[in-house]
This record gives sequence, structure tokens and C-alpha cells, in this order.
Amino acid sequence: MTKEETDLIKQVLKNQEEFRETYAEMKTEVMGVKTVLVGYNGDEGLVGRVETLSTSYYKFKDRATLVFGVLLGTGVIGGSAYGLVRLIAD
Repeated sequence: MTKEETDLIKQVLKNQEEFRETYAEMKTEVMGVKTVLVGYNGDEGLVGRVETLSTSYYKFKDRATLVFGVLLGTGVIGGSAYGLVRLIAD
């Protein structure tokens, strides 16, 4: 083998080692991000918290719409009844 071939093989081996180290670091970072998002040991993580918050928001929105509708309907019925009483009284 020539000196150039030997140097090339050494460079390839060095590059492979750097790749392994970089890959290990990236894998650790990705696992950290995954743990935060998905959770660890039964913890719901950020994704679970967002889903819980979203569910709570839509339940609140449905209930608030229902209350608004009931109050509006009661006002319409009360106003109509008041108008009829005044119409009949006059």
C-alpha cells in the first residue's frame, strides 16, 4: 500500500470516529427533546399537557356558549312576555 492510501484509510477511520461521536451526541439530544415532548415514566409531557389544555378549552367554550344561549333565550322570552303584558294592559 502506498503512503497516500494509508493516509486516506487513516482519514476515513478518523471521519468514522467523528461521525460516531456526533451521532451519539445528536441521539442524546433527540432523546432529551422526545422525553420533554412525550413524557417520561408516566409523565404526560408537553404534548399531553397541550392536549389536556385543548380539551379543557373546548369544554369551557361549549359550556360558555350554552350559558350565553340560555341567557339570550331567557331574555327574548322575558322581553316578549313583558311586551305582551303591556300590549294587553293598554
